[in-house]
Amino acid sequence: MSIAHQTLDFFPDQCSGIHTRSKTRTLRLGDRTSDYAIGETILLTELGLPMVHVVIKRVQVKESIKFTAKDLKGTGFANLEEASIKLRSIYRLPQILPNQVFSIIDWKYLEAE
Repeated sequence: MSIAHQTLDFFPDQCSGIHTRSKTRTLRLGDRTSDYAIGETILLTELGLPMVHVVIKRVQVKESIKFTAKDLKGTGFANLEEASIKLRSIYRLPQILPNQVFSIIDWKYLEAE
């Protein structure tokens, strides 16, 4: 396995899905397509502490107004409202604007871990 240079960091309340491997995607503010390459091995961390290595499957960019329930599948968010509340809190935004750009980052877990 190659050494992961990139990480995706999570708050503790987002990590139960990583521990059970039910979380397979995350939403990140801005266009992150140049940060993560398909096939790249990265490290998921909890407040900077290593958890597990994953391989990037897809990175797509979408405006928040175009989010669907399908986009949330695998993120751990139950619905769009819950996602909006959490994202506002994480990024300290007063609101999520309709044209606010987010990246949807999908991964698969490595079998050996």
